[in-house]
Amino acid sequence: MTRRRLYNPAQLTPEELAAAFVARRRTLADMLRQLRRQAPNRPLQHLMLIGPRGMGKTTLGLRFLHEIEAVPSLAAKWQPVPFHEESYGIGDLADFWLTALDHLTRATGESRWADRAADLARNEKDAERRAAYARAALLDFRRESGKRPILFVENLDAVIAQMRGERAAHGLRASLMTCPDVLLIGSANTVFRAIRDHAAALYEFFRLIVLTGLDENETLRLFQAVAKREERPEIPDLTGRDRGRIETIRRLTGGNPRLLALACQLLVESPLGPAFEDLERLIDEQTPYFKARIEELPVQARKVFHCLADEWAPLPARAVAAAANLSSSQASAQLRQLVDRGYAREARLPGEKRSHYEVADRFYNTYYLLRFSRTQRERLKGLVAFLHDLFGPGGVRTMYPRALENFRSRNGSYDEASDLIAVLAEYVAEDNEFVDSDAWWDSATDLIRKRIGADAPIIEEIDEIFLRPNDPADRRVEELMQRARMSIQSRDFAGAEKALIEVTDMRPDHIWAWMEMATMRIMQERRSDAEAAFTCVRKIIASHEDWGDFPENVEIILALSIMTIGYSSWKRYDDVVSIYDQFLTHVNIEDIISHTVLGMRYHIAHIYGFGGNALSELERKDDAIAAYRRVPELIRREDPADWRKIAASACRSMGLVFMVMKQYDDAITAWKQVFPYVRKDDPIDMRIELIVSLLGQGYALIVKKQNKGAISELRRVPHYINPDDPQEERTQVALGLSSAGVVLQTYGHYADGEELFRTAVKIDPTSALSWKWWADIILEQGDSSRLEEAERYARLALELSAGDPDSSYILFRILSIRGCWGEALDRLEHCVREGGEEFWNWRRSDLIGDFIRAAAAGHAQRVEQAMAQAGLTESMEPLWRAIRAELGEEVEALPAEIADAVADVRGRIAAARG
Repeated sequence: MTRRRLYNPAQLTPEELAAAFVARRRTLADMLRQLRRQAPNRPLQHLMLIGPRGMGKTTLGLRFLHEIEAVPSLAAKWQPVPFHEESYGIGDLADFWLTALDHLTRATGESRWADRAADLARNEKDAERRAAYARAALLDFRRESGKRPILFVENLDAVIAQMRGERAAHGLRASLMTCPDVLLIGSANTVFRAIRDHAAALYEFFRLIVLTGLDENETLRLFQAVAKREERPEIPDLTGRDRGRIETIRRLTGGNPRLLALACQLLVESPLGPAFEDLERLIDEQTPYFKARIEELPVQARKVFHCLADEWAPLPARAVAAAANLSSSQASAQLRQLVDRGYAREARLPGEKRSHYEVADRFYNTYYLLRFSRTQRERLKGLVAFLHDLFGPGGVRTMYPRALENFRSRNGSYDEASDLIAVLAEYVAEDNEFVDSDAWWDSATDLIRKRIGADAPIIEEIDEIFLRPNDPADRRVEELMQRARMSIQSRDFAGAEKALIEVTDMRPDHIWAWMEMATMRIMQERRSDAEAAFTCVRKIIASHEDWGDFPENVEIILALSIMTIGYSSWKRYDDVVSIYDQFLTHVNIEDIISHTVLGMRYHIAHIYGFGGNALSELERKDDAIAAYRRVPELIRREDPADWRKIAASACRSMGLVFMVMKQYDDAITAWKQVFPYVRKDDPIDMRIELIVSLLGQGYALIVKKQNKGAISELRRVPHYINPDDPQEERTQVALGLSSAGVVLQTYGHYADGEELFRTAVKIDPTSALSWKWWADIILEQGDSSRLEEAERYARLALELSAGDPDSSYILFRILSIRGCWGEALDRLEHCVREGGEEFWNWRRSDLIGDFIRAAAAGHAQRVEQAMAQAGLTESMEPLWRAIRAELGEEVEALPAEIADAVADVRGRIAAARG
C-alpha cells in the first residue's frame, strides 16, 4: 500500500509520488518542454506556480524535479535543488544564496557546499560580499559538474517579504538575470505584489503557471488512484455508478486535490471517522495561515471578504454590499481589490448578466463554513444535508450518538451544541431504520434539561419534531421548503419560486412559504410581487383570532418582524403601524422577555423599533417613545452586534424625538442609553449610532447653555472613528461636528466652535463645509492678525467645493478686508454668476456693508456691474441709486423716503472712505 501524505508530499519516495501523481500531467509536460527550450548561456525563463493551498503546487514541483532526475538527457544538464522546509531564516539576499548552498549539499550529498556556506556565514561580515561569494560557489558547482542548478523555493512570496527592503528583491532579479546558470522555480498562493505591480522588483520576471481546480476526468483519476492505494475497490464502483455525487464533491471542494483526496476517504468512512478527523486536523493546522492572510487586509476589505466566506455560493456585488452595510460603489471597489490581490475571483452564473464573486481559495471557504457553521442553524442544516447526500442515511446515522456524547462531555453553550441536536432530530425522527429513535429522543431532551435547563425552548422544539404526524404531504412540503431555501441561497430564484408555488398550492395557509416568496422577490427588486405575498400573509394572520400563548406561534412573530422591515423600506408607515397595533393586541410583552426561542427577542425588538420609527413619521410622538422604550428591555449588552444595533438605533431615535419635542433632558437620557450597546471595535454602522447620540447630546447641552458639558461629549466623537472607515461616514461625522461648531458660533462661543472645526477636519480633511465655516468664524471675530489663516481655509473650501458661491463670498470678504480688491471683486462676480436668489437673500445684510466698502475703496463701477448681474437693482434700490450717484450719474427726482435712504447710504460710503 502506498503511504498517504496529504500534507507533506516531500516525504514520499519518487516512486510513491509518481504513483500518486494522476492530475496536472499536461502542466508537467509543459514545464518539461519549457525546460528543454532553455538555451545554454542565455537568460533563463524562471517559473512561478500559483494556486491556493492544497492545489498541488508542492506535488507538481517535486514531480517536475524527480522527472528531471529520471530522464538521462535532463539529468546530465540540470541539478534539482529543492528547498525542503519553510525558509524562515532568509532575511536578505546573502541568506538566500547561503541557504541554496545548504540545500545543494542535501541534493548532491557533497558536504563541501554546506561547509562553504557555514564558512562564509562565520567569517564574512559584509552582506553584499557574502551574497556574491555564495552565488559564486553555485557557479563553481556549475563549472565542475556541468549541471545548472534548479532552485525550487516554496512560498517564495513569504521569502521575498522576509528579505529586508526592495533592494534585496531587485538584487535577486539582477543576480539571476546576469547569471544564466541558475533557474528559479517559486510557488505562492496568490499573485503577490512583488510580481504583480508594475514598479515591483520581479514584475514580468516569471512565467506564471496558475493551478486551478481539477476537472471531472482528473477527479475520477484521483479517486481511482486513492482506491488503488487504499485497496478499496468500492470506490471505483462508486465513481462508475454515481457520477453526480462525485461532481457534487468536486464542486464543493473547488477541485482542490488535497480536499478531494480527503473527500474520497470520507466516501468509505463514517462522517466522523478518521478522514473527517484529518479534515478537522488540516483546518486546525491551517488556522494561523488563514488568520494571518485575513489580518493583512484593511478593515473594510476584511469585512467584504467575511461576507464572501460566509457563503459557499457566489454572490453579486449588490448582495455583498447589503451584507457588509456598504454602498454598492464601496462594495464593488473592495471586491475589485480582493480579486486583484487573489483573495476573491469572479464567477459567471448561467442566465446572469452581472458578475458574481466567491472566495478564490475554496479550501478557506470550506474551513470557514465548517469552523463557524455551528452558531447558525441554516449553515449547520446545509452541512448535515451534504453529509446525508454523501453517505446516505446509514452514514449519517453514526452521527446520532456521537452528537449526544459530544454534548454530554463538553461545557458548551446553547448556541454551540443545541442547534446540532435540533438539526439531527429531524433526521432521527424520519429514520425508520433507526430502532433507537425514542431512546435518542429521551436522551437528547434529558441532556438539555440537565445542561441548559428544564424550561429550555429547544426541548419543546424537539418534542414537536417527534410528535408531528408522519404525513407524506407534510414531508413533501418540508422537502419543497428546503429546496426553495437552498435555491434562494444559490440565487436560483426561478427554481425557488417553482417550489414555493407548489407549497402554497398544497398549503395556502403556509405562512413561511409566503414569507420566503416575499423575501425572494425583495431580493429581485420585484416590489409589487413582494407586496402581494405580504398581503397573503396578513390575511392568514388575520384569520387567527387567537394566536395562543407565546411561543406557540413564533412564525407569526417572525412574519410580522420581516414585514415591518419591508414596509419601512418602502415608507409604507401606515402598514407598519397597522402590523404594530395588531402585534400589541395579541402578544403579552412580559411573556416574550423571558424567552429566547429562535431569537424571538431579536424579532420582537425589530417590531418595536420599526413601529416606533413609523409612529414618529406619522407624528405620533408619544406612541413612538413608548415603542422605543421597549427595545432596551429586550436586547442585552452581551447580545451579538446585529441585535445590539436594534437597541442602539431605538435609543438614538428616541433621543431625536425628545429633541424635536424640546424635552432636552429626556433626549440626553435616551442618548446615554446607547453607550452600553456599542463597542469601539463594532462595525461602523454601529459606531455611527453612538456618534449621532454624542452629537445629539452636544446640541442639547448647547441649547441648555451648558457648553462645558457639550464640548466634553463632542470630544468623545473621534474615539469612535477609525482611519480606515468609509469616506462617506467620515464626511458625515465631520459635518455633524462642524454643525455643532456653527451652533456655538451663533451663541458667541468662538473658541469652542473652532475646537470642533479643528476636530472635524482631522476626521475628514476633504470637508469643504468645515473649512468654510472655520474661515467664517475667524472672520466674525474681527481679529485682523488671523485673516491670512482664514484666507487659507476659505481657499481650501473653495477648491474642495468646486466653486461653491458661499465659499467664494467668504473669500471675497476676507480679501476685501485685507485690501486685495482686484481678486476680491473677481470672487464677488463669481458669486453673482453662480449664486441664486436664495443665496442673495441669505447674505443681504452682509452684502450691503460689503458693497459700501467696495465703493468707498474706489470700485463703484464693479459694484454697479455686480448688482446689475445679480438683479439686485430693485431689491436694494437705495444702494443702487447711491452707487450710480457715486459714479457721477444724475439721480432723478425720488420719493422723499427713498431719497433719504440714498442720502444715508452715500453718507456711509463717505464715512468708510474717510
